[in-house]
Amino acid sequence: MKVTLIKKRVLFLTASILLFIFFPAFSGDNVLQAEHAANHHAEKDYLNSSPQSISPCYEKPNQFYGKVERVIDGDTLRVRTDSDKEVTIRLANIDAPEKNQPFGLKARRVLLNLAFNKLVVIQAQAVDRYGRTVAIVCVNGINISGFMVSNGLAWVYTRYSRDSSLPGKEKMARDKKQGLWSLLDPVPPWEWRKIK
Repeated sequence: MKVTLIKKRVLFLTASILLFIFFPAFSGDNVLQAEHAANHHAEKDYLNSSPQSISPCYEKPNQFYGKVERVIDGDTLRVRTDSDKEVTIRLANIDAPEKNQPFGLKARRVLLNLAFNKLVVIQAQAVDRYGRTVAIVCVNGINISGFMVSNGLAWVYTRYSRDSSLPGKEKMARDKKQGLWSLLDPVPPWEWRKIK
């Protein structure tokens, strides 16, 4: 069995070398350039498409599109809009753990994997006291706030939340002891900020 695995690796390596020698167009930089060009065209098509062609759930007022350029923490993003404006977005209805809090870095990492460098649909709801746009954000049809709560990476921000589906998702994550709910006594971020 070990010999078969070694043979497969040698065969793969040989094929890779031959591909590189005989087809230099497939070497590193050219592949990256082709991938970048394909992504650029896909982004333009996405940004120029109508909301109806993306999903009927996006037919809402105060809506715009953008690309996530930075993930600041588990509930804050920096987005470049379709009108080439940079906007800081605070995810609506949730509060993720602070960076120095248990599961804070994990929440940021998961949000990074979910949204970084991706095209998103943003439904603005308000502007907070720090000048951030509070918004519902969807990536590939996924409501990011709901995703974070369902995976135990954020609390429902009960003081501000207007999403009636989130408490049920939080309860399910809590019952399954997912993410921060695996801790004995998780401290909500709004209380953590008072302590620290």
